[in-house]
Amino acid sequence: MFSHLCEIENTYSELGTCVTQLTQPRQAVDLFSANTQNGKKSANLRYKASRNSQTQAIHPDVKNEMLEQLLEQSQHALVVVNGDRHIIQINRAFEQITGYQEDDVIGVNASFLCSNAHDKGFYTQIWNELLHFGFWEGEINSTRKNGEIYSQAMSIKAYPREATEPEYFIAMFKDVSKQIAQTTKLSNLAFFDQLTGCGNRALYMASVTSLIDAQPTSPFTVFLLNIDFFKLVNNSHGHEIGNALLKAIVVRLSNVLGEQNTIFRLSSDEFLILLPDESDESAQSIAAEVIDALQIPFDIQGSQIDISTSMGVARYPQHANSAVNLLNRSNIALKNAKQYARGTFLVFAKSMLETSNRSALIERHLNQAISRNELWLAFMPQINCSTEECNRAEVLLRWDCKALGEVMPNEFIPIAEKSGLINTITAFVLQETLAHIRKLNAISSKRFILSFNATIHDLRKPLFFDKLIHILCENKDICHQLVCELTESTFAEDIDVVRANLGRLKALGVSISIDDFGTCYSSLSYLKDLPVDEVKIDQTFTRNLLIDSKQEKIYAAICQLSQSLNLSCVAEGVESRAQLNWLVDAGCDYSQGYLHCAPKMFSSFVSLYA
Repeated sequence: MFSHLCEIENTYSELGTCVTQLTQPRQAVDLFSANTQNGKKSANLRYKASRNSQTQAIHPDVKNEMLEQLLEQSQHALVVVNGDRHIIQINRAFEQITGYQEDDVIGVNASFLCSNAHDKGFYTQIWNELLHFGFWEGEINSTRKNGEIYSQAMSIKAYPREATEPEYFIAMFKDVSKQIAQTTKLSNLAFFDQLTGCGNRALYMASVTSLIDAQPTSPFTVFLLNIDFFKLVNNSHGHEIGNALLKAIVVRLSNVLGEQNTIFRLSSDEFLILLPDESDESAQSIAAEVIDALQIPFDIQGSQIDISTSMGVARYPQHANSAVNLLNRSNIALKNAKQYARGTFLVFAKSMLETSNRSALIERHLNQAISRNELWLAFMPQINCSTEECNRAEVLLRWDCKALGEVMPNEFIPIAEKSGLINTITAFVLQETLAHIRKLNAISSKRFILSFNATIHDLRKPLFFDKLIHILCENKDICHQLVCELTESTFAEDIDVVRANLGRLKALGVSISIDDFGTCYSSLSYLKDLPVDEVKIDQTFTRNLLIDSKQEKIYAAICQLSQSLNLSCVAEGVESRAQLNWLVDAGCDYSQGYLHCAPKMFSSFVSLYA
């Protein structure tokens, strides 16, 4: 708008010498009667006789030719109002912009152009400034003849400036509706999520910063909410359904939260909720309502979709005093919620920050773990359920850190995945596993099959996966003794890439196993679409055998399905003889758990089973 006002101001400077000659003649005259082109009067600026006694005229000695030329070239609308606020003159740009002709407006009070977009106080302030300072400029909404409200960049000056009661007010304006619409569109792109209409990360930062600046002592709460396994929905139902689900989630959140609270979408499956006026206790109550509301199944284009959500909660100023740190604290709480109990919320605690700092420490030492020979493999035997013999094992990575002591895999593996160190670790595990197969072949007549774990991070990086294939090609003669275990969540991303790379592994003789089977979404589609050889039933199912009849039926169905598809079936977490007997009756192939043996170092494993 500033540039438009500058244009108007430049026009005013040219008009200035003309308006100083305004007077009040008693008779109506045509402003341009003296100087016309080709003997014809100009139609750009017209003046008509008074419609009532309040209408005043302009002195005929005004420099008509100069003023006519100026107004012909101007794209700005001009309207002259007398001291009683009645319109006495307009130009053609006024007619084009407003739709009003001179017959519609001359002698009419200028207030009829006002719109309902501004209250009475707004217009009163404008007139007060004109009377006090002699000018006003800014953006104003007005009404066209067809009723449309539009935006003007307007400048008004009083003449004469020094007068206590000015005789005339000259307003010049330009229609800036299109420019404002474009600016609004750009603002929406910069600050709003185009799919859901929620504010984005940039708007969150600006909103919270403004809130803190305006009310530095007023507490408020932020929720950072993540849709658990949302990528599985996209892969199973398609992105159109996934997008519709996100919109439905926002609608449901809005119904729970009300208009006073703001929803932001920070990433594909992550939302942030700002609660400015809630107590700590009230905020936690609302957090529970949000979790419960999103557990109700969604009906999306005829498909019923069940989701769960995890959420981290942080308070200002209790947990952080800036937008950035609040986001950081709520993210730490969210990570803890996802790690320990998905489908719930956790409020940030200082102990979580200590855990976060430990994560940074683990990452730093993990960088040097291989070079320091701190990583080693333990062997978890897999027992044939029928014969109770062992010719299989899963290799489990262990880390004895010289600085930190023993660090468990469930602590350092997620850190390795996020930091990118997982690829180096997977390559190490694969090489060590192949080396141990050769050692077992050299000392035993059995041909042991060893399983190792890989992740989506290993499969979707072309250069790294090529490195794994190169390692396998160098050991092609023993690849048939190798099983690659992948969790179901691996198949949630880049399914086409995963399928192609699993095919490359199979071509070399490597078997494929789905680990933690039954814990994620749409497991059966993986058995149908992917080159799978084995399923490992998650230990949470095994734990409830002989306790939960429904779990038993699910377990039995998985075993029967595996048999019908010619897949091996491995039970994890077997801890009792009664569980093993049940597995035998169900037709499960292999048993793995502490009933048989805890993970062993290689030498102990050889002594027991080789």
